[in-house]
Amino acid sequence: KYTYYTAEIALPVRPLDFFLGKRPWEIRAEDRELPGWIELRELLDRKEPFRGLSVILNSTADKPTKITFAGVPLFDNEGNFIGFRGTTTDNSNEYQLEAGMRSIRDALNQIDVGVSLWDQNNKLVWCNNRVRKITGISQDFFEPGREYREYITAVYDINVVKNENVDKDDWIESRNREFSEGSGDVLSWHADGSVINVSKYDLADGTKVVFTFDVTEASIREAEIKKAWQIAETSSAAKSQFLSSVSHELRTPLNAIMGFTQLLASNPGEPLSKKQGEFTTIVHEASKHLLFLIEKILDLDKIEAGETGCILNKLNPAEIIRKSVAMSEGLYLTHKIPIIDNTLGMDLPLVLADETHLQQIFLNLLSNAVLYNRTGGHVTINAAKFPDDYLRIEVFSTGEGLTAEQQIVMFDPFKRLGREAGEIEGTGIGLTICSELISLMGGKIGVESELGVGTTIWIKLPISPE
Repeated sequence: KYTYYTAEIALPVRPLDFFLGKRPWEIRAEDRELPGWIELRELLDRKEPFRGLSVILNSTADKPTKITFAGVPLFDNEGNFIGFRGTTTDNSNEYQLEAGMRSIRDALNQIDVGVSLWDQNNKLVWCNNRVRKITGISQDFFEPGREYREYITAVYDINVVKNENVDKDDWIESRNREFSEGSGDVLSWHADGSVINVSKYDLADGTKVVFTFDVTEASIREAEIKKAWQIAETSSAAKSQFLSSVSHELRTPLNAIMGFTQLLASNPGEPLSKKQGEFTTIVHEASKHLLFLIEKILDLDKIEAGETGCILNKLNPAEIIRKSVAMSEGLYLTHKIPIIDNTLGMDLPLVLADETHLQQIFLNLLSNAVLYNRTGGHVTINAAKFPDDYLRIEVFSTGEGLTAEQQIVMFDPFKRLGREAGEIEGTGIGLTICSELISLMGGKIGVESELGVGTTIWIKLPISPE
């Protein structure tokens, strides 16, 4: 039964105290026999930790509601069970996006253009039915993880016109190099007389989208190129939506991988060896990082498409700073990088901003300041009112500092400023998102840095009129 909860758990039509003393499945009588609730009750009865348990609620709205639970059992010093501590997450948007992705995939299977998606290691993620039809390769061949070199070898063996002046190994190596080096079009002549055009586009996250056209007849070629172009390139907004949706297809297998690694790691009946545990952890963390990358790309696409809401209110920036520092505590304690908040005790003016966006910005700036600091360094937060009716807040880190060239591109997407090969994982779009969100709120963002001294990222927010 609920004994404590945060305000976010409350339904819009329920008072906060409605949940006290009730079990999750007792909140809505019409949902009690849903499979998810039954599984949750069994887990709670067994007093086992769990996460990622989802329930689809019967909703009176147009769209269903997906709730995801996680929890760990609590025991006192004598080993007596005393209850559970857990979280409840509304994943309705994710559920609806997955349904939309299935629709997009079904639609792509209906068009007469071959579409395939390949990851950063040139391994197959997904392809539509048209690719199989054009190449004549069996469906079993197109399993996720198939290397591109294997694919073009099969294409050569089955389709390509053999020419005594063309060496098979040279042809395959040439196609593989063209695929790896950049975007472009390649023509190949098949034994049945057809001419196939393959167009490849590199996405910002390193994945590749390949369009395969049968261009034997000029009229068909023109029509099908136009159709694919309308989906992927003609409109920048349509392109962004399409590419982000295709990238989102990675979420399903990655979630499955993470779920199975968690099951393997937490199975007391069949414990893993130390080496197996290490491998499982590596797979889980790599999958989690890729999911994080996908989420950031989707966030950026949503902002650029103007689909991110922005509600400006009078806010006390000191409160947002305190909350952000508190939420970053685990990070700076782990890395032993203290955060010095010089705004404590300052009488800061109210600003006009969106609370959620502003906190997201501070969390990102503090995270970067800690992660890209140096041993024995620190992070400092300062604030000052400017004559142009803006409040300037600075986050300074004693890192390596940035060159003038690096400062120019710092807020460009997918720029990691030479840290790509470092130990710190990242997407290179965190600051881009910060810049976009600041613009939505009518603010400004900038950087000042000195090599060997450190870097200051500053934001300026409009001060609320009296």
